[in-house]
Amino acid sequence: MTTAPEDHYDGEAHGSDAHDSDAHDSDAHDSDAHDPAAHAGPDDLSFGTSHRQALRWRVAPALQPRVSRSLVRALDRRLRRAARRIGVPAAELPGVSVAIVDDPEIQRLNAAHMGKDRPTDVLSFPARPPGPEGEAMAALGVPLGDIVLCWDAVLRQAAARLPADAPADALAAAALDEATVLAIHGLCHLLGHDHASRADGRSMHRRERRGLRAAHVADIPRPYGLRPHA
Repeated sequence: MTTAPEDHYDGEAHGSDAHDSDAHDSDAHDSDAHDPAAHAGPDDLSFGTSHRQALRWRVAPALQPRVSRSLVRALDRRLRRAARRIGVPAAELPGVSVAIVDDPEIQRLNAAHMGKDRPTDVLSFPARPPGPEGEAMAALGVPLGDIVLCWDAVLRQAAARLPADAPADALAAAALDEATVLAIHGLCHLLGHDHASRADGRSMHRRERRGLRAAHVADIPRPYGLRPHA
């Protein structure tokens, strides 16, 4: 997914589980997913009317010349609308950080936390489990967790859905849509969803579709074998 130069970026990995979803892999879990280096960056970029209701964004320094502030702002608006629709209270939004990284960084994280030494498109690091235990942790101020989005993968996957001669503005629009789909997927993992089984995948997909409708983005084929819904 995308980012830009003159902005402020920050985040920390809080998770005890990591979730991976690329075009061909199912999820795996790691018992020690805390990795502050996953979100190395000095500043916090927030677009909410109040930092108390703002998602936290960071773009890797190497990507800042390629990812614009306006793109991150558009993705932020979409993800906040989706979050409301899938049941994330506004007060929980500051507990979600999204880092936009490149292939080498997400490959490092994928190898360290998933045991897969290759790039993927999105990783999620939940900071608390679903259910009563997670609710108790939320009451103590434990955040939802972190999403790590690979912009190189976003561009590849967006381009694969377009004709080879598609203009640059079409690719930019497709990339924003692809990033939205992956960010919502990552957010659903933070809420405790998984797709280890087909039944779990259907349940997750239903929640994702609600978020996509709120973000005004069309569904796309699921990496875990479910067909998109119109």
